[in-house]
Amino acid sequence: MTTSGEHNDGVIVHPEFNPETDKRPPSHSHDPVALQDADTLSLGRIPDSPAAHALSAKVAEAIRPHLGPRAAASINNTRDRGRQKRVDEVGYILGGIVRPGFKGKWLAVHESPSKWFWEARRELPVKHNAFWTKANAMREIGLLDFVPGQSFRNSWGDMSGNAARIRASDKLIEWAQECGCTLRSGTTDWKLVKPATIAQSTTPLVRLLDFPTRRNGTIISSTEDLPLPESLKDVEEFMQRLTTHLSGLHFSGCCQPVLSAKFIGSEHFHGRIYALCSDNYQNGISKDERQFIRINTFPVTEVDVSASFLSIALALLNAPKPEGDPYSLPGLDDALRPAIKHWFVVFFGKGKAVEKWPQGTKDDIKNAVDTCTIMDAVFQRYPALQNIQQIIPPEIAATVPQELQSWAIGHYLTNVEARIMRKAMSEHMDEGGSVLPLHDALMVPESEEGKAYHCLQRASMAILGRELSTNIF
Repeated sequence: MTTSGEHNDGVIVHPEFNPETDKRPPSHSHDPVALQDADTLSLGRIPDSPAAHALSAKVAEAIRPHLGPRAAASINNTRDRGRQKRVDEVGYILGGIVRPGFKGKWLAVHESPSKWFWEARRELPVKHNAFWTKANAMREIGLLDFVPGQSFRNSWGDMSGNAARIRASDKLIEWAQECGCTLRSGTTDWKLVKPATIAQSTTPLVRLLDFPTRRNGTIISSTEDLPLPESLKDVEEFMQRLTTHLSGLHFSGCCQPVLSAKFIGSEHFHGRIYALCSDNYQNGISKDERQFIRINTFPVTEVDVSASFLSIALALLNAPKPEGDPYSLPGLDDALRPAIKHWFVVFFGKGKAVEKWPQGTKDDIKNAVDTCTIMDAVFQRYPALQNIQQIIPPEIAATVPQELQSWAIGHYLTNVEARIMRKAMSEHMDEGGSVLPLHDALMVPESEEGKAYHCLQRASMAILGRELSTNIF
């Protein structure tokens, strides 16, 4: 349990400022959950395109007057002996923050040189003093957002404090775009040469967070870890087996996998396994970069469940299995497929029919088709989905706060999906295979794709009473 003003991962997070009752100013205006979910900063990417090189050079020159008296005094000197090293180190820093910066993501990096992030064994290309000198200079000219960390014992019982949060500012993103860097070009702009690593031993294998709260129609996620009940001990044992299994394998193209399963409210909701660290194989690298992942030198493939949530929901509702393209709807053109898939994402996330596009929906989707047009076509092809609330057994639904009944739909589906994946992975390891979890898919060496396919089929049959359609990529 954290005290007021402290957050369990080392970031100072004060309660929301109330001008009527609170006379102090807020310490920062950032989202505490976004700060909590920060990935560890990666210093393993280098600029690998003209746009990335141009941005590195521009930032390196812009911060030069803020790097100390000696650097400032040398500005008018034609012999800038430290230029290449400065540009190279700025390149490593930008390689870690620009790609996630396009998504507004925070990154965690320790302020103290005595913390594990800066240990010599990690062989970082930018050392502690050089990093913070340049990062602070970038802050001075408005290129970085920053929230300081503080050392204290967190809820996991360790002293891994001083994990400050940094993020590319709007100004830095503007500079990146001016130089030609975009979110889409991130893979080619910044090449991964040395994946970041964190230790599995400092990461909880299983986390159980409290139910969220609803405030003014908004779901606010809990940041409080609850004690694990006896009902999650089997998941903890599975995670121990999986992580031990992975520790004996060699990975290239991504960082050594560090995994944590997350449940919300109880063992019946959520349950996905997340890969942590900035260069993780799930979301730390792009889909294009996944083709370069190797397990014990062997290339990998992905075996996934087709339209996972839709297929699982129909099975739970005892509705017919979808035939052909599950996203092909009567009366709607195939060109609307992106909008149709997004409608289903929102539908399962909200747990009820989508009658208008939510705020933040991309313009190309909003302008393509009206939500009610998709809704009518969905219920025409899949009438059982009108009873989506019935997928949760009554005895489990009774454990959910009334205001979260719709919220629970998507997290129950996630839980069923996670159970299928754990069962398939257990069987795959029983048969001597190597496997990584990808939410609705398994990543395995190419030679084991057939084995993974059959494991998924048998797992879905055991849990749902039917086989789910599976794709191999």
